[in-house]
Amino acid sequence: MEKNKKLKYWANVGICAVLAGCVSMVLSNTTLSDEGLQFSDSKPSTAAADKVILSDYRLASGAGQQVMGEFIVKNDSGQEIKNIDVKCVFLDKDGKNLDRELWLLSDRIPAGKTMRYVSKARRFVHTGADNLKCMITDFEVATAPLFAVHRVEGGHGAAADHGDAHGAAETAHH
Repeated sequence: MEKNKKLKYWANVGICAVLAGCVSMVLSNTTLSDEGLQFSDSKPSTAAADKVILSDYRLASGAGQQVMGEFIVKNDSGQEIKNIDVKCVFLDKDGKNLDRELWLLSDRIPAGKTMRYVSKARRFVHTGADNLKCMITDFEVATAPLFAVHRVEGGHGAAADHGDAHGAAETAHH
């Protein structure tokens, strides 16, 4: 009986230690701000972060509280980028945070280029918003694809060295 009590005690201690570790991991990556509980740093995680700039943005309102975004992103880094996350925070006349929306700009932007992206999706935001600020919160460095498809003029067998050699090899085996 005494052995069971010790086993239960150490099992409870172990469970408490695991829970404490989980809580500390969550709290170390979260901040409580006027925008709410944030679970990660809102800065891009790559070294090129200071060279990718949201140079301009416009949000047009439609019927009701619908908003459509237009963003111009300048990529001064030496790398092609993709999947740019843009966060827009909507503020009231006193500068208090009312709402926020996230846009994913999935186009690729080559190194040294500027691109304009217009969102197709409409978003609903707080009706009392008088002002806003938008920022890039993350992006990915684009990598080369694992494989590329190349088309030959005229279709299969049209390449001079491919079609002729293939046919000659087949007849030689028969």
